[in-house]
Amino acid sequence: MNQNYTSNILLKYCTSFEKREYQIDGSNLETDLDLVYDEVKTNKFTFDFNRVGNYLTVDLLTKKLVLRKLNDNILRIYQVKQANRSLIIKQVITILKESSPYWILKTDIKNFYESIDRKSLLNKLKEETLSYYSNFTSQQDR
Repeated sequence: MNQNYTSNILLKYCTSFEKREYQIDGSNLETDLDLVYDEVKTNKFTFDFNRVGNYLTVDLLTKKLVLRKLNDNILRIYQVKQANRSLIIKQVITILKESSPYWILKTDIKNFYESIDRKSLLNKLKEETLSYYSNFTSQQDR
């Protein structure tokens, strides 16, 4: 389980579509990622988020790749999994085929992800000591 943010690891998170979209060849991107790695190593790395509607995004490809790696680290360490929609649909179909009475309820929590207290979440991650290299802060959290 490699939690480092070296250029060769981050390159694995870059799609060929992104390389074309950002008009970047491998060597230029690798150089940029080496600079990002140095920032992460010296604890100077920050995310600059942009708000698009209800969502937060980052513009730079290098920052997107770091976010993907950070997401991958969190998923592996905490074993967080999104519900498998295909499996849920199969289960609902099976239940609907049964002859016993049933109720179907669909719920949605409005702005669920937007309502998460980011400072508390970052503090929890820091307390859990994911790794020296997974210790990030963003401009918004300062």
